[in-house]
Amino acid sequence: NQGISKERLGEYLGEEHTLNVEVLSAYTHLIDFKGLFLDDGLRKYLTYFQLPGESQKVDRIMQAFAEKYVLDCPEVFKSSTAAYSLSYLLMMLQTDAHNPQVKDKMKLHEFSNLARGVNEGDNLPQEVLNGLYERVIKTPLALHELDLAKKLCLLYTSDAADDLLCVDLGGRRIIKKNN
Repeated sequence: NQGISKERLGEYLGEEHTLNVEVLSAYTHLIDFKGLFLDDGLRKYLTYFQLPGESQKVDRIMQAFAEKYVLDCPEVFKSSTAAYSLSYLLMMLQTDAHNPQVKDKMKLHEFSNLARGVNEGDNLPQEVLNGLYERVIKTPLALHELDLAKKLCLLYTSDAADDLLCVDLGGRRIIKKNN
């Protein structure tokens, strides 16, 4: 819904009150993750709201996601705990890879080592981990709305037409005359 702030929705869904937890569960169960890789499921989930900053709220939201993901994709993980643990690891990888303040970026072998035994003591196939790693490095799981705006909007002026401003919004161009 365009009238609801994604930031406020994330804050609400992450609260520990009984009603908030019930709304989080019901909201999460409306989203279909069937046929999606874990990272694609997280990306889809996080398009509806912005993760709050408080770790306990993020934890509740990630648990709800993992429970629903395992219901929709029971062949992937042995438990929701496994999906939850790998989801958190993907969030760590995203932060590491896409935060310019992090200078020493996580390597594939480090990611794989952190994921060792994540599936109830069993390892996930290396090709699965490779795919997750490469996709998260290439495309973040979640973008705050301002970061999203920076990635989707290209503002420029032409030397030939200094009075024109072209804004590219994900393929939709708006050209207007500058004043």
